[in-house]
Amino acid sequence: PDPVVETWLRGRALHAMKFLTFERYTPSSVVSTIMETSFFSCVTTAKLSIISTEGVRAIDDVRIPDSNFSGFLKRMPMIPEDVLEGVKPMIDTLVARKMIKDILFHDVTRELQSHPLSVEEAVACLKWWISVANQNTNPNIQAGRGQLLDAVTISVKDTQERVVHLASVKKFLSPRTIGSIIPQDGPLPHDLLPGAVSRAFDPDVLGRVFPWRELTLLDWLKHIIQPNVVRASSEFNIALSPKW
Repeated sequence: PDPVVETWLRGRALHAMKFLTFERYTPSSVVSTIMETSFFSCVTTAKLSIISTEGVRAIDDVRIPDSNFSGFLKRMPMIPEDVLEGVKPMIDTLVARKMIKDILFHDVTRELQSHPLSVEEAVACLKWWISVANQNTNPNIQAGRGQLLDAVTISVKDTQERVVHLASVKKFLSPRTIGSIIPQDGPLPHDLLPGAVSRAFDPDVLGRVFPWRELTLLDWLKHIIQPNVVRASSEFNIALSPKW
């Protein structure tokens, strides 16, 4: 909508939410409790909508913002900051009644399945999972990791534009070893984590938290002499290109 109209509409919505906030009566708080209970008994969660970062949405679909996810959950409907600050008592009531929820793991995987991440978003996502893994001793953490990797795809623009599915990744390049000498513009294995992503991490952490191992020189040599790789481009054909 027109910015002026949007500002006016947001102001009306915030006013309504402030007006419907039930303050504690004195000397007896029972009055406000009865009024609040009666109000919410007249509506169902399915019929309530609220302003979100993605427009007006059903309240069931909207989540409380969490800075841990801000780097990669860019399309999830969340309560905007001006609503959080402007009508905090009402938001607190909705949260207490479990009508607005915090971001849950299945929310994360559902959002990740809906679109590919940019390289920057993928880095933020993997950093989040590393922090989760470092703080979690639950043996079921590996099941969650599998669901996460299965949900994430990355849009990469290096030698060509492509989409990488993290569930297919098995190796990564370490800048400490052969990653510093292998030509990045040449053919690389399809199960390799994109270098733009792996460069943002300590190789030891990648090997410890994820089911990946470091690409070896032997892995690379085996790949570049594969018949399909050799036939793909004369520039990277070891029998035809002196430079290569």
